[in-house]
Amino acid sequence: MKIKNPSAKLKKRFDTSSDLDDRLYLLKKGAKKGYLWALGPLGQEYSTGENIPMDIAKTISLWSLAAEKGSNKARIALGYVYETGEGVSIDLSKAMELYLSAAENGFSKGMFGSAFLYENVSYTGKDLAKAVYWYEKILESTDDIPAEMVETAKSKLALNYFSGDYITENVPKALLLMEELAINDDIFKHMLGEIYRQGFKVEKDTQKPIE
Repeated sequence: MKIKNPSAKLKKRFDTSSDLDDRLYLLKKGAKKGYLWALGPLGQEYSTGENIPMDIAKTISLWSLAAEKGSNKARIALGYVYETGEGVSIDLSKAMELYLSAAENGFSKGMFGSAFLYENVSYTGKDLAKAVYWYEKILESTDDIPAEMVETAKSKLALNYFSGDYITENVPKALLLMEELAINDDIFKHMLGEIYRQGFKVEKDTQKPIE
């Protein structure tokens, strides 16, 4: 006799329901049973207050449980709460713990959060070399990463590869990244022009700045 998965059965009802009250009821029922698919979304509902009264304490409780059960999205959301102090005291160490756990599972938003915090002067574990490491991992990731996140990672790496401050200097790689960025960024257009005009770490080229 085939035994139906109660979590999957409840989620199917949730996915096919178009009634808001019914969907909220199913989310609460699923979260009460500890089903991962319900914990994150219900936490989001409590965080926005759009459909149910806002309750940040419940949001944190639900996202914490989801994070413990392995949800990278919950780890990122909860990390941001601790980073910004939305409803809790700011705790950058806790935020980093959550970001890193997502990053180490290959989740690009965790990589970005980790890199950003490693650059933060307020973070006691500030480590620019580790920030660069996670920016590199973002560009290696196969996730569907927001364009602005990719651009930030590229710009950080381009500057560090060119200066050699926190990673081994690699001018060709820096120039390649700068050229990619210069397509849509006038700052990098100007930077590249000046590098070639002055012949700074490259062969002087008076035509390049004009281009």
